[in-house]
Amino acid sequence: MSDLHEIMYISQRRLSLTDTDVVDGIVIPAGRANRRLDITGCIWFDARRFVQILEGPRDPMQALYIRIKNDDRHDAIETLHDAPLASRNFHRWGMRALRQPEFETIEDVLRRHAPECVPPQVSVPMRKGLVGSIRHLLEHRARTEPPAAAASTS
Repeated sequence: MSDLHEIMYISQRRLSLTDTDVVDGIVIPAGRANRRLDITGCIWFDARRFVQILEGPRDPMQALYIRIKNDDRHDAIETLHDAPLASRNFHRWGMRALRQPEFETIEDVLRRHAPECVPPQVSVPMRKGLVGSIRHLLEHRARTEPPAAAASTS
């Protein structure tokens, strides 16, 4: 059985963080460190929130997630999904960054694609739909959009 695991979370972004802080202070270092740990993933952010999917071996993933939860650049972290994974979706990226356009928030996108699954009012039965919607959206955007501020760490 594979040790491959996936964690998806949503969090509030510290308001004082600039996009440059996110890219230079989170995305680029995470891409380097994640490759050493065999972790891949995608982070999607707007001016207020982060949504991230991480994939990799279970133990390093759990240790990384504890560090993320203790990182003061995040607040109100909510785990959306934490489970075994059959195969990677972001195998090409140590950490792929996607910046949500200024005129549209993450919640706007979720309302359009999965209106019944807008956080934080997500009930347990709706969580599976939310996870699938976010994963599908991030996979599509990761394949079709240029990286945020040229920050793809492929």
